[in-house]
Amino acid sequence: MDALERSALAAALRESTWLYPTIEALHIVGLALVAGAAIAFDLRLLGVARALPLEPLARFLPRLSLTAFTALSLPTGALLFITQARALAANPVFWAKLVLLGAAGANAWLFRKGVRRQAAVVSLLAWIGVVFCGRFLAYT
Repeated sequence: MDALERSALAAALRESTWLYPTIEALHIVGLALVAGAAIAFDLRLLGVARALPLEPLARFLPRLSLTAFTALSLPTGALLFITQARALAANPVFWAKLVLLGAAGANAWLFRKGVRRQAAVVSLLAWIGVVFCGRFLAYT
């Protein structure tokens, strides 16, 4: 953990006036796309907005969520982590966020296996938990 925090990249992120807030903003944009797409799809699976056809949403929203996660949330999260790796690694809220992210990922796999309605409920709860944990990290 110390090596991560002492890296030149971590120092540059911490010391820059614009770099850290830009990475943080991109992380939030990624989260909005990931969780927003997942939650919208989950709500549709649970019967909200029945007038919207499910099949096009099933092709688009999970792909959008996965793309935003891999292109924005994961890399920016890693960059934010290295700036304060020791503190985050000791924070139970950070671990709760990671567990909820894992649950959301496992849930997406179950969804592909056909467990639709139950998967939607788990996904909603997991993504809401990820958002709460992410915000609580700033205060714990």
